[in-house]
Amino acid sequence: MAVELTSKTKSRRDTTVAPIVRFTPEERTERLERQAQQERLRSLRSELIAEGAEPGRHLPELERHASTWPASPGRRRDFLLDTGAVFSLSSNPNLFIDYIDLLDRFDGSFLIPLVVLGEVITGEPSDAPILRLLDAVTGGEDGYVPLTDEIANRGGALVYQVRQSNAPIDPIDAPIDGMIVATAEDLSADSAVTLLTTDPEEIGALVGVTGRTNIAVDVPGGEPF
Repeated sequence: MAVELTSKTKSRRDTTVAPIVRFTPEERTERLERQAQQERLRSLRSELIAEGAEPGRHLPELERHASTWPASPGRRRDFLLDTGAVFSLSSNPNLFIDYIDLLDRFDGSFLIPLVVLGEVITGEPSDAPILRLLDAVTGGEDGYVPLTDEIANRGGALVYQVRQSNAPIDPIDAPIDGMIVATAEDLSADSAVTLLTTDPEEIGALVGVTGRTNIAVDVPGGEPF
């Protein structure tokens, strides 16, 4: 039976409003930082396309990668870049553009641990593509994920646990890799993380001992790990 709305009912329905979502000051700052990064990435994306980059060439492959990542509550997923990932994306504009487009689907951010900076900068003119990526991702020197005492200590503990398991681990790269994975572990307390790396075996072993199920390991342009 159809029910006719009275003027009183209509009035009551018209005044219904959506609940107000309130954010803590920290959440509000984080959202503003994410929006600022999105604007920088969109600007760089347009510049790269104007210079000849072709969007979409890698996207189907990246979507296949994403389909293998462990599911987690919520939509947000951040992409954490290690040293090899910075080199890979800065030297391949087509790939970087498609990762930007993929990130849009997860409402997350590109993140770079501060410890990576010491491995990717040489002070030579050849740094230009890397600096361009770093500027778009971080927006300046304060935009890196900081290295804290807790993360440094946790990184050492992760490396020790992998060595105890007899898994292969590089004695030179291990300390940096341990701190990068410890950073991912810390971030994963708030959102899912995909760690982009060119060393999936070592990074994967370190992620494994964290016990975190919402950290994925991905090789830029390579096969899903």
